[in-house]
Amino acid sequence: MKKSLLILLINCFALLWGQSSFDYTRTWGTYYGPNLSIANGGGEGYFANYNSTLLIHGDNIYTHFMGKNLLNNTYANFSTSYYNQFITEGDLFDADEEKYEMQVVFNTTGEVEKSLYTPSDTTSFLFRIDQQGNRYYLDCNNNVIGTPNTWFATSPLQENNKINISLIKKNANNEILWRTFLPKNIANNFSLNQIRYIHNIKSCFDEEGNIYLASVTSVQNGISTSGAFQENFTPCDNNKNLFVVKLNPQGQLVWGTYIPTEYGFDIGYYDNGVYILHGKELDNSPIPLATSKTFQQEVAVSGIMKLNANTGERIWGTYYGTTETTGIGGITHKMNVNETGIYVFGNIYTSQSSTYFGTPNTHKPIGDAADIIIAKFNDRGQRIWGTYLGTPVGEWIDGNSVVGNKIFISGHTNSNDNISTLGAYQEEIPGGYYKDFFAELNGDNGQLKWCSYIGKISTPPGATKNFTEIKAINENTFYLIGKSENVDNIASAGAVQTQVFPEFNNTDRAFYIMRFDKEGLSTTETDALKDLVLYNNPNNGNFSIKGSVLQKRKSQMQIYDTSGRLVFSESLPKQPIHRFHLQNLLTQGHYLLKISQENEIIKTFKMLVN
Repeated sequence: MKKSLLILLINCFALLWGQSSFDYTRTWGTYYGPNLSIANGGGEGYFANYNSTLLIHGDNIYTHFMGKNLLNNTYANFSTSYYNQFITEGDLFDADEEKYEMQVVFNTTGEVEKSLYTPSDTTSFLFRIDQQGNRYYLDCNNNVIGTPNTWFATSPLQENNKINISLIKKNANNEILWRTFLPKNIANNFSLNQIRYIHNIKSCFDEEGNIYLASVTSVQNGISTSGAFQENFTPCDNNKNLFVVKLNPQGQLVWGTYIPTEYGFDIGYYDNGVYILHGKELDNSPIPLATSKTFQQEVAVSGIMKLNANTGERIWGTYYGTTETTGIGGITHKMNVNETGIYVFGNIYTSQSSTYFGTPNTHKPIGDAADIIIAKFNDRGQRIWGTYLGTPVGEWIDGNSVVGNKIFISGHTNSNDNISTLGAYQEEIPGGYYKDFFAELNGDNGQLKWCSYIGKISTPPGATKNFTEIKAINENTFYLIGKSENVDNIASAGAVQTQVFPEFNNTDRAFYIMRFDKEGLSTTETDALKDLVLYNNPNNGNFSIKGSVLQKRKSQMQIYDTSGRLVFSESLPKQPIHRFHLQNLLTQGHYLLKISQENEIIKTFKMLVN
C-alpha cells in the first residue's frame, strides 16, 4: 500500500513539474507610435504580414503600422505635432493625406534608429527583406515597365478594371535592381490591405539569394518549365491553380510548376528542398498530391509537398488532416522548416477532431473543440508527433518560430481558464475578451515547456482580436511584436516609449515590441565580447578586427556611413583576426562598423577615417 502511494505521489509530482519554468527574462519592451485606431474591412490599425513587412534582420527590426482611422476618413483628432513626435526623418505629417503608414527601425537594444511616414500615394508595400539587406516590394500600378529579361517584363494579364501586381527588388541603398510582373492582378479600387490578406503571396529565400514564390493564378503560360512537377494548368470551376516558382537574384525564372489545388498556405526552404503547405487537390487533378510511403494518402483539406529546389520536381507529398472538406475538422496553415524537421501549425473547430491530430506522450494527445494543433514531420513525409494546445474553450495561433528543436508560438484565447504555467513571465489572466499568450514546446517530443500571458489590463473588455507575432533569432533570444488593448506589463523602465498616450478608449490599440533573452547567458556573452576590438581607430581605411569570439562562429561585417547607407559588407570565416584594406573605398568621415553572428549584431564600433 505504501509503495503504491509513493508511486502515485511520484507520478503526481512528475505531472505537476513536467513543464520547465520560464527560463527567459525580458531584456526590454516598448510601445511606439500614435494611439492606433481600427482600419477598414474589419482589419486593424496595425498592419503586418509577418513574413514580410516585419522581420528581424541582422541588427534591425523593421515594422510597418499606421495610425489612421479609415472608417470615417479622419485622423483620431490628434494634432500635427502629436504625430510628428514619432518620426525621426522624412516628410512631416500632413492631415490632408488620405492615409499614412509608419515605418520604424529598432536596434537590438530597443532604440529607434529610424522612423518615417509613408504617404498614401504609394502603390507598394514592403514584402520581404533578404539576408543581404535587399528589400522586395509588391506594387500595384499599370503605368510601369518591367525590367528586360526578368520573369515577366510585361504583365501576362491585361484585364479591364484590373491593376497588375509586380515585384520590385531594391538594394540596401534603396536603389531599384529589377521589377518583374507577377501573374496576378487586383480590382482597380484596391487597398494595400487587400493585397496583404486577399492576394496571398508566400515567399522564402535560399542561401544563394534565390527567391521562391507561391500563390494562385489563372495564367496558363509563362509559369511552368520542363521537368518540373506539373507543367500543365488544370482547368477547374474557379479557374485557379497554385503555382510555385524559383527566381534567381536577377529576377529571372529558374523553374516553375503548377500544383492542382486552389490554396497555398505557406512555403519554406531548407537544404535544397522547397516545402509547400497546400490545400485539397482539385477534383479533376491529373495526379494525386500525396505519394506512397508518406504519412497519409487520403485526401484532406491540407497537405505538405517537398520539391527539389534545383528542378522543381516533386520528391514526396502527404496529406495531413481529417477527410472532411470544409476545414472545420482542422486545418494546418502555417509551417516552419529547419534542420530538425518540418513543423506545421493550425487550428481545429470541432470536438469531432479531438484525436486525429494528437499522439501519445505529447503535451495534449486529446483535443477540445477549438484548439491549436502542432505537428512535426521528418524529411520523408512521416509524422513524428502531433499535439493539441489549449483549454476547453478556444485558442487560435497567431505566430510561430522554430530554432533548433525549440518551438515558439504566439496566440490568443477567449477562455477564462488559466493557460499559463507555473513561473511564467505572466501567470495572471488578462482582462478583456481575447487574451494574448506565448509559449515554448520541445521539438523532440511535443511537450510544453512553458506558457505565459502578455498584458494585464484591457479597457474596456470587448470582443476585439489582438495579434502578436513571435520571432526567435537564435536559441537564446526571441521577440514579441504586436498590438494589443492589454497595455500593462509590456514596456520596461527606461524604454523609448513607456506609455501609450492619450488614454485608451474601447477601439484603441498599442503597438509594442519586447525582447527576451535566456537567463544566465548575458555575463558569459559579455565576457566573450570584451576582447573583440577594432584597431587602429582612427585610421585611413585600413584596419583590423580581433577577438576570440570571431573564431567560434562565422561572422558578418557591415560598414555604414552617417546617412545609413551600406558601403561595405563581407562574410568572415572562423578565425581570430581579420585585416581590411579599404583605403580606396572609404572617404574621410565617421562610420558604423557592425559585427553580427547568427543574424544578430554582437558589437558595433564607431570608426573615424581621416
